[in-house]
Amino acid sequence: MLKAFCAVPGEEVVEITEADVAARLADGKSNIWLDISSNLERYIPLLRDVMHFHPLAIEDLAHPRMLPSYSSTFGSIR
Repeated sequence: MLKAFCAVPGEEVVEITEADVAARLADGKSNIWLDISSNLERYIPLLRDVMHFHPLAIEDLAHPRMLPSYSSTFGSIR
């Protein structure tokens, strides 16, 4: 499920539809908030193609329970 909100400086925050996201981004003054509570796969094209999220950011969203990892590439830790 997706809820999208638009905030323009000096105006009230309004809820918008998924179809409105691209137009609001194109106006250059809107800030967009997306709340994706389920079915992320359905919204990946929106994140990738419309909002231009980096592929690694989308991957992080798809795997939210990943724990940070550490790897030593410059020798051992002392």
